[in-house]
Amino acid sequence: MVIDFQEKQQIIFAEDDSYSQYARATEIHNQQDIGESSTDEDIGRTIVDKLDRVAEDLSTEFFDKFETIIVGVNSLDRLFGPDHNLLHFDEDSVDFGLEDGIWQHSGWEVFPSLQRELQSMKELRDMVKDLGRRPTADKSQGRLQKFVPRKLDSEGSMGARFDLYSRTSVSGLTLSSNLAQMLPSEAVMLRGSPTFRRLFMAKRIESKLLSYQLSDWVDMLSVPIENPKYLSRLPSGLGGPIIVCLDTSWSMSGRREALSKAVVLACVSAAHKQGRDCQVVAFSNERGVMDAGKISADSIGVTYLLDFLSNSFGGGTDVTGALKCAISSLWSNMSTADLLLVTDGEIPDPPVSKDIMEDLDRLKVRTGMEIHGLLVGNRHSKPLSKLCTHIHDFLINYETSNLVSRPLSSSTKSDFSLPASKLGRRGNYLSIFSSRLGSYGWQSIKNRGLKFPPSRVLCAKGNYEDENEIIGVKDETRDDYNTEVQHATETLRRSVIEIKEKNTWQNSALDDEKKTKESCWRYQSELKAAIERIGENLVERGGEARLLLLALLAEEHILFLGPPGTAKSELGRRLSDLCGGFFFQRLLTRFTTPEEIFGPLSLSALENDEYKRCTTGYLPTSSIAFLDEIFKANSAILNTWLTIHNERQFDNGMGERDVCPIRCVVGASNELPESDELEALYDRFLLRKEVLPVSNEGVLQLLGMLNPGVSSCRAEIDDSNENCEVPFTDALDHVIKAINTAADGVTLREDTCVLIRDLRTFMKEELDVDVSDRRLTKAAHLLKVSAASHGRIFVDRIDCMLLQHLVWRLPEQHDAVREWLLDNITPCTSMDGSSSDAIQFRLILDSLRQEAIEAVRKTGGDVTGAGGARAAEVALIKALHNEVSTLSDTLKQRSDLLARHLELLNQSVDHLWLDQDESISIQQLLLPKARLVFYELNKVLDDSIALKLALSTNSGAPSDNVRLSVLELLQTDDEPEINFTEAELSIGMKAAKVKYDKATFRKWKKARKQAEKDNSQLYSPSVLAAIVSQGKTYIIPSLSQHE
Repeated sequence: MVIDFQEKQQIIFAEDDSYSQYARATEIHNQQDIGESSTDEDIGRTIVDKLDRVAEDLSTEFFDKFETIIVGVNSLDRLFGPDHNLLHFDEDSVDFGLEDGIWQHSGWEVFPSLQRELQSMKELRDMVKDLGRRPTADKSQGRLQKFVPRKLDSEGSMGARFDLYSRTSVSGLTLSSNLAQMLPSEAVMLRGSPTFRRLFMAKRIESKLLSYQLSDWVDMLSVPIENPKYLSRLPSGLGGPIIVCLDTSWSMSGRREALSKAVVLACVSAAHKQGRDCQVVAFSNERGVMDAGKISADSIGVTYLLDFLSNSFGGGTDVTGALKCAISSLWSNMSTADLLLVTDGEIPDPPVSKDIMEDLDRLKVRTGMEIHGLLVGNRHSKPLSKLCTHIHDFLINYETSNLVSRPLSSSTKSDFSLPASKLGRRGNYLSIFSSRLGSYGWQSIKNRGLKFPPSRVLCAKGNYEDENEIIGVKDETRDDYNTEVQHATETLRRSVIEIKEKNTWQNSALDDEKKTKESCWRYQSELKAAIERIGENLVERGGEARLLLLALLAEEHILFLGPPGTAKSELGRRLSDLCGGFFFQRLLTRFTTPEEIFGPLSLSALENDEYKRCTTGYLPTSSIAFLDEIFKANSAILNTWLTIHNERQFDNGMGERDVCPIRCVVGASNELPESDELEALYDRFLLRKEVLPVSNEGVLQLLGMLNPGVSSCRAEIDDSNENCEVPFTDALDHVIKAINTAADGVTLREDTCVLIRDLRTFMKEELDVDVSDRRLTKAAHLLKVSAASHGRIFVDRIDCMLLQHLVWRLPEQHDAVREWLLDNITPCTSMDGSSSDAIQFRLILDSLRQEAIEAVRKTGGDVTGAGGARAAEVALIKALHNEVSTLSDTLKQRSDLLARHLELLNQSVDHLWLDQDESISIQQLLLPKARLVFYELNKVLDDSIALKLALSTNSGAPSDNVRLSVLELLQTDDEPEINFTEAELSIGMKAAKVKYDKATFRKWKKARKQAEKDNSQLYSPSVLAAIVSQGKTYIIPSLSQHE
């Protein structure tokens, strides 16, 4: 290659000095650096090196000059897509040019970080995608989404409804007399024998011809029904407009501010890309409302958005102003919008006035508007739940990464450990209750003894340690009396301990129950082996395996809700292998015929004018049935099916009912029922369990298995495998009968009945779920089966944890039910689990003790009348003694119940029907709480026994002359000390009586009397003489008017 050095390359770039420098650099290079003797290769390499350095300098200078513009353009591309057309270089353009001041806006600085946040928030993207959706047959393009079912209403809005009279498409099978819609299999009977033709005519007259169900969706004036029991799949259009109401109060600052701004960006971006409108309303109080209007992809919309992102949060919280602004938009130009309320939930209760709530309710009916509450930093908000139709709390998962969890100290650690994800928001209970137990010094109840404060003598800079050394006088009579009171009190305390030790509930009581003739404890090892057999080589399916076996023993049916591929059918098959007999399995569709489930018609029976089915090999003759996609069943099979479920009988014609040997039906579905007919079927499944895919931790275990999901005990694999024998020594039928017979003798105590009643109230009032009487009765029987299988004669609170699988209707309600049970399952606590019954018992005991002190004071300690006390006063003391005795007996029953509960919690890891992780979690959460309640209740029990003994003449009771002092000392010992200041002690009697309650006023009088006594002893002549004799000088404060 030959280069002509005389020919200069001139590159001209208008209005940019950098390119001129490049041209000059090239010319200097041609003149100086390249000689005539250089080779073509050397010349080429030198030119490339020089050009690389020049290009690097040019790119650095370009980036420095246009950095903010690049950031802004990239942000706009990510926000609106690359086709936003916001960049123009014409002077008259209303959009953005390179010299626009908009690129210097501080709002661009937060764009990159917020957009990075959005990349990991799949839940947020899904939520925004669904906002503004309406059920509509127009432009649905076959999309079906779940909505609240609708009913006709001339004042409502247009919405999709299922029209049975619009015969444009086939939606399933049904029974009818319509010849045009009947299945070909029915028409075949017309070509058969006269018997078949008569059968055809009979079915037509009775409208029982199997026919296609023709229908379609149409838009009608309708409204959503109130309090729906299920959601229906309706045709859905694309998402509609969005109104975002954003809380900008002080509590939303920091990390919450970043998350809420990311939500706004997600809404704006999704709305633009899908051709939807998005309006942003920021609020802090009713007047502090900033309406940014519709954020569109133009210069005005981007400017509004940048102004909003650059503002910091601060102020109060009042959603009223924002909702007024949103209501105005909903009634005008955004009637099909949904409302998204982004807040931390710290809003007033009630959140808005009655008028605004009525306006919102009207909008919900007329337009189908929904209010979605997105919680930032919290999982629950009672005021927000009153306002919103949907509550989302997934943002809490993106805030916890910035929180620092404080580990428990070594003194409060439990013997068990679980990840925080297992404990949920209740994980703090462990540290809270453990720290409180530390302050109580949790041990077995011991005698606290009597503590007398030392003599309070002021010896300023002196060496006097005892008042008697100064005074030289000793009150023998007073000391003797105090000694007698102390001895009587100590004797009383010892007697209390002896009485409790004789009547304390022992753990051996549980062992005694297991040794009875009717006990089914002997089946424990066999039941455990059966559970292991069902769950063999399955990861995270221990809970499902336990519930399957429990359903079998209780003779109930179980439903698994979850996506495909989660071992639901495998679990059903393994239960069948365990039981023996015939296993029936079907995948249901809208077109499943009765013949596929119950068997074909018997031709030989038809010749004899009998309508019967050949049921061998079908559902009526199976022992275990697995029915997949169970809620796709059609009306042609439901009625017969429900009879098999409920009564285990099959109506096989001619008025005969065949007994079905079916033990358990295992249903599976990945969706909930969508009609009243299917709702009835749903209620027949007592046990419900959501089956989730294996967790990330479980995947490692799953992939590391040699034969994941494969049971070593499968008949078709190896018939001769000895390990595949049924693990029951007795026949399975005998085991089931024995456990159910024992369950009939299990007692459901009143406290457990109250717990179940309160749970039903919670389900109705908080979750809007009606728990039917039938379900409650069956649940009670299942709890009895659980207790009987453990060899117990009572249903205990630990068994009630199974209710979390029995009462919910929607899978997302399971966690709320579990939380409620954990709050309330500890005996002797209030309904919300926040306080112990010991507080109420303490108040009753204090009242009785005060009455007893007043009565004993009047009799001089005489409780029998032998000392001359009046009969009326002695009768009052006896009545008080009886009341205290009744209270003590009640406390003893509660204490025994708690002791039994504590022992069962310690043994919960061996509970057959609770998963191991669940058992450990229950221990960690409930043991500290139960121990604390047990300690508090036993303290009240000790005091009640002491009071009962002090009012009697039994062994260990005080004598009449010290009875009153002992009672007062017991009262003082139980009351917490209050240290009054000198100013408080110096106020008058009337002022103190007004200022303090009765109990505190009594303590104030004692403290004041003691202070006066101390001062009178300090300034007595003998003390002053002794001080002066030491040759020391003291400044003595002036005495108060009382001295």
